[in-house]
Amino acid sequence: MQSIIGLLALLSLLTFILSLLLLPYLIRRIPSDYFLKLSEERPKLKGYSIKVLFLTLVRNIFGMLLFAAGIAMLFLPGQGLITIFIALLLMNFPGKRKLITVLTRQKKVRATMNWIRAKAGKKPIDWPSD
Repeated sequence: MQSIIGLLALLSLLTFILSLLLLPYLIRRIPSDYFLKLSEERPKLKGYSIKVLFLTLVRNIFGMLLFAAGIAMLFLPGQGLITIFIALLLMNFPGKRKLITVLTRQKKVRATMNWIRAKAGKKPIDWPSD
């Protein structure tokens, strides 16, 4: 029992440290017009190369790991909601655009992301009009 508690404590500490380091980096890397482009209709690709499929697989696996860490951070120390949001941006799934649109309408999400970008000297994110 104590080994499980110790493992959970270690996992909590690791996810907390990773969220403190990784989330600001990822938010700074988002282009300021990302959400404007996301709201536009994109043409569907007809063929995929092995490289594109591999990178998509890696992004989705990393996104799922971040998503799981975000869920854990809802109960453990860390920035759970922002971690879940970044995970959703990384992954590909049906309804992604609609879900991101709903989440980015939240004033606290927008304010937090722009605050992180301002601290890094980056341009604020341009949000689609509601």
